[in-house]
Amino acid sequence: MKHYINIAKQSLSWALMLTVLFCLSACHLGQDADNDDNPNRLPFVDNEFEALVSNSVSRTIVEHKKGDGFHIVIVGDGYTNAEFSKFTEHANKASEAIFATTPMSELKDYCEVTMICVPSEESGIDYETHNTPFKTHYQNEGTTAVGGQTDKVKEFVKRCFVGKYDIKNDSEANVYMNKCVILVLLNGVNSNELKGVTSITIPGDESTSKNVIPLSCAVAYVPAVINFKGYGDIAPYVIRHELVGHAIGKLGDEYKGDGADTPVEGDISLFERAQSHGLYQNIYYKAQATETDEEWPVSNDTWLFKFTTDERYKGCALSWYTGALTKDFMFCRLGKYSTMGSTVIRYKENINPNSHRFNTASRATIYKVVRKAANDTYVWNYDDFVSNDAKGRQEEREYISLYEGNRSRQSSRSALSSEDFTKLPKHVSPIITLGK
Repeated sequence: MKHYINIAKQSLSWALMLTVLFCLSACHLGQDADNDDNPNRLPFVDNEFEALVSNSVSRTIVEHKKGDGFHIVIVGDGYTNAEFSKFTEHANKASEAIFATTPMSELKDYCEVTMICVPSEESGIDYETHNTPFKTHYQNEGTTAVGGQTDKVKEFVKRCFVGKYDIKNDSEANVYMNKCVILVLLNGVNSNELKGVTSITIPGDESTSKNVIPLSCAVAYVPAVINFKGYGDIAPYVIRHELVGHAIGKLGDEYKGDGADTPVEGDISLFERAQSHGLYQNIYYKAQATETDEEWPVSNDTWLFKFTTDERYKGCALSWYTGALTKDFMFCRLGKYSTMGSTVIRYKENINPNSHRFNTASRATIYKVVRKAANDTYVWNYDDFVSNDAKGRQEEREYISLYEGNRSRQSSRSALSSEDFTKLPKHVSPIITLGK
């Protein structure tokens, strides 16, 4: 059973503080009590959401310049009235992290980033459930698991869209939601906690196919600050991994046998059903694989095959390599190294996670999703992507060189000790919900 809270109306001093903080750039999403003719006003089904929306403040961080805009919404949980300036700082840093690497740096003009400040009655997120709007909390010490009211987060954002855009009914609101991803930034009590998880819902009908990535809302939960031993704040990496990789690209984890969970509790048939709906374009299942890093060529029956014969992608390691999703089943990843790879491996090789880059398969998949969401008439065009991917190819080759260079040197200096490695949290793959 979900536990909901009603947020009381804020005091006059709080309203004045918000006015000063956001000035003309801010937009109150709530209904105007003195103006019953407000064109953005739609009826709410209960007082709970009415209170949440009316007490929230929205601000556009990035405005789209092309297409209809792919919506990225940053919502905070665990931030009190007095911490709204802190949330604003965290949201701006998160937005910078999203567009810091390819392909998102090339796709920024197609994106609309909105931060929504939601006041919490209690400050901070930890392993207990506090009086916050979405009851977000850390789960299972020793893992990256996070719990939260995902359905409530999505419903809240949908109602905020109603207040911000000229939306007349639920059907129109759902169109926005299917072209939207949500980042829930957590105001963690302990900034040393390495946490992060993504919830993905995909359609259950047969309208999608293996080569068509579904447009559907996904929610990523990431602490705003993650100070990890010897590497500083690695939240930018975790945001790119969870929000850009999992939530936007619907990509699978590219582990190398570090014992991570499978995305569907080890059920291969359910994994294959998910992939049949367009998820995990960067992953392949090969039951006869016998060892990690065994390599196979990409077959010509996939839309990614053309990259393997393109001289411009020489040096980008475009083959299938075993070691993805989990060590228990022989899943393969397309490309040696990527932002979707396991953080544990990167730590062992003395590479700061913030330097990670998406591989070719991941970049192309993310590119397809954002372009399609920003323009309903968009059709994948190989040459169009390649012409916009020069920086991505170069970054990938440099990253491969950096990784393999560090690996071959086997440096004795490490930011983490042997004892630290044993304490690294077990990564939790996306929570996937399949429609009926």
